[in-house]
Amino acid sequence: MEKHYDVLVVDDEKNIKDIFDVFIDEFKEENININFEYIHDLDKFDEVKRPFDVIVFDSEFKTSKVGNPIEKKSQGFELIRKYRKRNKRTKVIFYSSTFDLKNEDQIPLSHKDYFEIINELNIYRLVYKNNAEHIYDAVQKAIRAALDDLDVIMTSLEKMYYEYQGIDIDYEIEGENIPLKELMYEFKIGGEHAEKFRKDVVEMMLSYMSNFEL
Repeated sequence: MEKHYDVLVVDDEKNIKDIFDVFIDEFKEENININFEYIHDLDKFDEVKRPFDVIVFDSEFKTSKVGNPIEKKSQGFELIRKYRKRNKRTKVIFYSSTFDLKNEDQIPLSHKDYFEIINELNIYRLVYKNNAEHIYDAVQKAIRAALDDLDVIMTSLEKMYYEYQGIDIDYEIEGENIPLKELMYEFKIGGEHAEKFRKDVVEMMLSYMSNFEL
């Protein structure tokens, strides 16, 4: 099974694509197939429905309707906060030209901001936007972390999905027939159907093991 990773880049600078296009070939050399998609308008971010493995989010949108850097930052925080209500699993990277660790005193984040980033927004990493190597490293680690988060049930479903594409496979969960593709989507966002399916599978395995006689 050949696994493909989907990464969404949310950035007002359209030429940012040139940097990420270079990453595609670099990832292929590591046997990682990656697809980058782009949003250049913050209003479009609320329309994102399908899950991504990683989101790279520019915290300094210059095309934002709000004015000063603090308001821009707050808007970015609010968008990620809303996103987390429907997706708790996707790894999110905040990057900015102000996140230069060599000049930490200039990073426009307060202690309260860091608390939000860690505890509420579940941001995977802050990255300096002006260093392509740092961005590449963060995306690579986020992809591997996203893969590590997936348990054997999710990886088995994914393997089945790629092996039996074109065949309709449904699962009955609480009286509803859930297509395999939709169930995979639920796993990637931490949805209720996925958690119920995981619980049912674990209970079935425990029941089988308890009845198994040596």
